[in-house]
Order: sequence, then structure tokens, then C-alpha cells
Amino acid sequence: MITATEKCWAQTAGLQVKEALKRHDRWPAIHKRGALVTARTCYRSRTIPTHFRMRVVPTSVGSRRLLSTPGKGRPLLILPGLYARINEGLFLDLAEQARKALGRPISLLEDRFAPGTLRLNPPRIPTIRELGREVGDIARGPIRGQDDARPDLLALSAGAAWGLAAPEGTFAKAAVWSSALQPQAVLSWIRRNPPLEWYFKRLHQRSFREGGVSPIGMKQFSEAISRDCPSFEPKHPLLAVHANDDPIAPAHSLKFGSSRTLFVCLVGTGGHLGFGELAGNGVYLLPFKSLRAGTALSRNRPTMDKPSNRSPPRPSPI
Repeated sequence: MITATEKCWAQTAGLQVKEALKRHDRWPAIHKRGALVTARTCYRSRTIPTHFRMRVVPTSVGSRRLLSTPGKGRPLLILPGLYARINEGLFLDLAEQARKALGRPISLLEDRFAPGTLRLNPPRIPTIRELGREVGDIARGPIRGQDDARPDLLALSAGAAWGLAAPEGTFAKAAVWSSALQPQAVLSWIRRNPPLEWYFKRLHQRSFREGGVSPIGMKQFSEAISRDCPSFEPKHPLLAVHANDDPIAPAHSLKFGSSRTLFVCLVGTGGHLGFGELAGNGVYLLPFKSLRAGTALSRNRPTMDKPSNRSPPRPSPI
């Protein structure tokens, strides 16, 4: 049963995120013109710190590479974007910052379509529902907290789809950023921007080739992964942060079911996972830090926005 405190968590956290981004609203014009910020912050390899342990964990669907570090309290699972390796840029930096700032057990799960994980599994494309079941197996097994505590979820881009497709009761609460929930809708949007399409085709082909799997077309890939797409109706408190100028996953592609525990925080700028460029990567961890008392009751608080039915402006070429 969800408590009153849990119900207001997402709203209070969303207000703090919105305030933090507003304080740093000096978005460079170049970042409004494409997805270079994603390439810069996400897909740049880093050295894995020695205090993280990497292991291969089996699931009911296949095997995944998991990076984890010990701590006290409720675990936090970080799900990165599509094709993200376990040692790449933004995602590894978030795991390291979370370890220092939260002191909790932190786990970073490599994306199912990263080369290292592709090599561990048969050459087939699992569905979103299967990927959700795989995430559920890991959350209820290798990273389960003390006293059987359910982990929290921090998911970015396509990682939001895998995480929210997990079975009911998997997570205590979740924050998702730049959610790419509908692969076919996202691909259709990317096709409208040829430089963006070229970039993702290159990333897609490189990941499969290095993983020892014959690459398939992105259209066939999106159709295969979406053939059993669930409805995203979270039963746990969920904060979804999204930018109106997201060039990859437009706001109208956010298709959540009805949920009394869902709060969508739409901000004017931020691109696709560019919030760290705006306010520092620590902004992604704000929902899981101790929230300031009374934030949700501030007199001039911003309002929580719901996704609009209107399409956001079409991104300009990079």
C-alpha cells in the first residue's frame, strides 16, 4: 500500500528539479540544434573506479553485466540509455556521484544492446516486456536490499521503457528522465532529422558489430522490440522529467496509463539527457536526496505539467 508520504514524493522532487533547472537557465544555442549533447555526455568511455564490482548476472531472459558498490539503506538501480556500455560517460558518472552523495548500495546495469551484453546472449531481439522481466529478476535478486527492501529506480532514455515494464512491485519509487517509451514513435521522429538518423544508425550498427551480432535495420529493430509492448501504468510513485525541446523522444510520445502516483515535470529546455549540461549531473540525483521540508508548499511553486497532445517543435539540423 502506498503511503501519503510516497504519494507526494514525486511532486515534491519534481518541484525541486524544476527549481534547480530554472536557476541555471542559460542554455547554449548550439544544444538546441540536435543531439550532440547526448553523444558528448553519454557515449564517452571512462575508467571504472576500483570500488565498483562488475559481474555477469543470469536472468530468466538471458545474462546482463552489472556494476555495483555496497552501501547502507535502500538500493538504487540505474538503467542507462540504448546501446550504453557499463563504463560510458554520463551513466558511470551518475553511479559514482550517487555512491558519494547517497551512501546507498548503487547498481548500474549495462544496456541489453551494448556490445558486452550482446556477446553474452543469443542473437535475437527481446521485446520490451521481456526486458522488463529481466530488470525485475535483477531488482528482486542480486541487488535486493537488506530486510528485503525494494530498490529505487533511476532510468534514462530507453532505460525508462525497460524499467517501467518490470513486474508490479519491483521498485519502491522511480525517477525517469528523457523517457523513450515508444521505440517506433521515437524512430519516426528521428527520421525527420537526417543528421540525427545518421548518428543513431552508426551507433546501432557499431554496437551490434562489436557485439558479434549481424546488425539489422533500425526499423526492423524497433518493430521486433515493440511486438509485445506493455502499457506503462506504474503502481509505484513515479517522477518523469522531460524537455519540450527533446530532439529524440518528443513529449507527445510519453504514453503513460492512468496513475495517481505519477507526476510529469515538463521543462522548456534540456534536450535529450542534456539536463546535466544545464545544471550539473547531480540534478539527476535530486529526487533521491533528502528533500527540503515545505518545498511542495512554497507560495510561488511552479505547477506540475501534463504531457501536451501537441507535437514539440521539430528539431533543426545539427
